[in-house]
Amino acid sequence: MNKLYQWNFIANHWGERLPTDLQHLIIERLKNVSDNELMYYSERYGFSLTIDECQNISHYLNHLTLNPFIKADREKMFHDLTDLTNEQTAIKAKQLFKQLINQYGMSHLFTE
Repeated sequence: MNKLYQWNFIANHWGERLPTDLQHLIIERLKNVSDNELMYYSERYGFSLTIDECQNISHYLNHLTLNPFIKADREKMFHDLTDLTNEQTAIKAKQLFKQLINQYGMSHLFTE
């Protein structure tokens, strides 16, 4: 698939807001995360996830059709995370997410 076709597909799929290269890289990274990586990061950031939860989250992200840079899609992702784990984990993940995007100066990439 050539680059122009990929970008056109993304633009048509997500509407008028074409992701930047950085957004595209982040989305691709999310789509390729493994359950082992999720387990590592859950321990690193103080989450309690089971192996089954990591596998379910990894499968969900590997088949991601939502755009985490758009607020409504992001909220749907956190709602889905509640279904895959529990409300407490989803709330903690949302707080960590906000902390990390601010820490790394990426808040301008996300719609509010």
